[in-house]
Amino acid sequence: MKIKISDNWKFINDYKPSYLNELPKNMTKVNLPHTVQEVPYNYFNEECYQFVSTYYKEITLKASDLKDHTILLKFDGFMLKAHLYLNNNDLGKFISGYLPLEIDITKYLKVGKNSLVVILDSKEDKTIPPFGLVVDYLTFGGIYRDVYLDIKPTKYIKDLYASGDMHGNLHIMYDLSENVTNNFKINYKLYFGKELVKEFTNNEIKLTNFRLWDTDVPDLYTLVATLTDEGIVDTLSTRFGFRTAEFTTKGFFLNGNPLKLIGLNRHQAFPYVGYAMPKNAQEEDAYILKKELGVNLVRCSHYPPSNYFLDKCDELGLLVFDEVPGWQYIGKDSEWRNNFYDFITRMVYKDRRFTSIIAYGVRIDESRDDHELYRKANEIVHTLDPYKVTTGVRNFKTSELLEDVYSYNDFSCASTTHGLDDPKTVKTHNMPYMVTECMGHMHPYKPFDTYEWRLETTLRYAKVIDDAYKYPAINGVIAWCAFDYNTHKDFGAGDRICYHGVYDMFRNEKMTSAIYKSQQDEYPFLEVLSNMTQGDSCAAITGYLYCATNADYIELYRDKEFINKFYPDKADYPYMPHPLIKIDDFIGARFNEKMSEKDAKRMKLAINYVATNGYGKIPGKLFRGVLLVALHNHLKFSDFYSLYGKYIQSWGDSIANYNIVAYKNGKEFARKVIGPSLSWHLEAKTNTPIIYLDGSYETSRISIRLVDQNGFLAVYNSEILNLKSIGQIEVIGPTTVNMVGGQISVYVKASEVGKGTLIVTSKDEEIKLNIQVKSL
Repeated sequence: MKIKISDNWKFINDYKPSYLNELPKNMTKVNLPHTVQEVPYNYFNEECYQFVSTYYKEITLKASDLKDHTILLKFDGFMLKAHLYLNNNDLGKFISGYLPLEIDITKYLKVGKNSLVVILDSKEDKTIPPFGLVVDYLTFGGIYRDVYLDIKPTKYIKDLYASGDMHGNLHIMYDLSENVTNNFKINYKLYFGKELVKEFTNNEIKLTNFRLWDTDVPDLYTLVATLTDEGIVDTLSTRFGFRTAEFTTKGFFLNGNPLKLIGLNRHQAFPYVGYAMPKNAQEEDAYILKKELGVNLVRCSHYPPSNYFLDKCDELGLLVFDEVPGWQYIGKDSEWRNNFYDFITRMVYKDRRFTSIIAYGVRIDESRDDHELYRKANEIVHTLDPYKVTTGVRNFKTSELLEDVYSYNDFSCASTTHGLDDPKTVKTHNMPYMVTECMGHMHPYKPFDTYEWRLETTLRYAKVIDDAYKYPAINGVIAWCAFDYNTHKDFGAGDRICYHGVYDMFRNEKMTSAIYKSQQDEYPFLEVLSNMTQGDSCAAITGYLYCATNADYIELYRDKEFINKFYPDKADYPYMPHPLIKIDDFIGARFNEKMSEKDAKRMKLAINYVATNGYGKIPGKLFRGVLLVALHNHLKFSDFYSLYGKYIQSWGDSIANYNIVAYKNGKEFARKVIGPSLSWHLEAKTNTPIIYLDGSYETSRISIRLVDQNGFLAVYNSEILNLKSIGQIEVIGPTTVNMVGGQISVYVKASEVGKGTLIVTSKDEEIKLNIQVKSL
């Protein structure tokens, strides 16, 4: 019986030896997950959370809990080191970081009240990965994942792992408590939902009638194991799916079918509270990646994530690249290296049960070669989980390969015309190849950057994805990264933020996200990457109008006048499933001047060229065409200027409205209006209108945007919002916030059943959102 004990803790942000004898009276009541120090959104010193703090938990047990039971204390994660005391007994010092800790505390417990004291050291430590050098992310302090009591029989199953392949082969591995005799028996029951599929005793069987797990239909089975030994019975269950993941020199195959892996890297940090976010927030990240962005792979950079996140990946069909903690630095001393081996072992034991995981990253991210370190790391993984492959991320092309897959961070994208290097330029040792980072610092993008900067970043992402499909040998491309994140003073934009995400830190979309969303076919998508505002571009030249969409084609109208049809740009993006659609004609069928068809074509080409490129460098062929038009029709320069103003617009003219209608299979499925912003209003929505509690607290995210009458985001808005919570919800972080690039999200939390209301007030508007809080 596993009992969550994440509620009703006490906390103080310091430690004195006297606390072991008498706790201070000014301790604060907290629930887990918990951060030792809330931080601002940006501009703060990362040393502010690096101190020693004290947590206290009172655990009440009945006689029946202790009789003939083993009781395990389980921490899912704390940062970084903890010294534990139970009923004044010194349990020892332990390292967690990103990995769970399990301790047998049976002999220290008593009937009634038990006192657990956790002395938590959240300072960086060079003997523990990822530390050694300065790290490009923050490692926020706190008991930031859940804590449990696991009440087991005196003999029990410690771990259960089931791996099924596309042919119906089921392989089972387990670990038992050390006191189990040689006469034990294990019986298995396999369920699909509530239906009993099979009962058996062998650790390997083959099914003939079963459902596959894949990215579209992630069917999961439940295996229940029952241990019997000398009259003692224990059961343990695990979920898994039947699937085969194969990395090859010709690409990646899932269940024998080719699948280009398109993914993003993810940091688990959130605004204000760092790592300390509960189940709902962890699950939503998986949902955003799979269902909103439409990617099929996530890399857990650069450490193992929450089990809540991985469980959701299993349920959604989001493939996972798991990774050992680390960043660039390899320690030479035995303490650092032994910690690394320990982390590898604990990572596999923690995560091998997840079907979504298709690879373990067993190298320190972007580290140098180290034959002995990585030879042993691969050996550990292949012993504990022989059914998944290993890989490791490097940032150079000529590395030793000890893993199953060669992974490389390809940051060669320096323009909109080159996304990735040819795999032939990488020394892959004739082994499968994957790109594990690209973009990121090559063109960082703040939500409030200029239109031209935002567009160029977006076009670079498009070229990266197109090149991913161009080269069959590239198994997958995982761009850097999904969400903006806080970082050390030595990285990012100087305000403690790396603006490398296709979403911001509040989990709100940036323009770059449209490239990923347009590649999926699960829902209709159309995003116009400009609102045609002249003054947002240099020399008032708006350039080409790009649409990210999964439509077959679009129609463009100026007000109600039809201009032209436009199709996916297979010239610039010949390989990606849904190329951008580039609008380079703003005249089309509207042109009605009295001249020959050939001259009309020449004139339209010239006007459209100037509209999208400016007057500066008109190509010679185009210029000669204009001279012929002038000669044939007796036109002066002022006539050309008048025609430009008539069909496009001149500086000082009113901006026209354009209508874009997208079609799929001959039917309209989306439309957008592009034009000047005339009015603005707040819109707000919550991802979780009903919060379900399962001990401790849960959260809901409310996304707030300032948009114009056409739904375009007010990107340059930084308006102040006042937040007020009523009832059973509480705002996480400050209650007065600024919009960031015209939008922000507010996280609220609840720990008691009831109703809550968030009131959002701007200078002009007030919005109320109601949230219900229920028990599971």
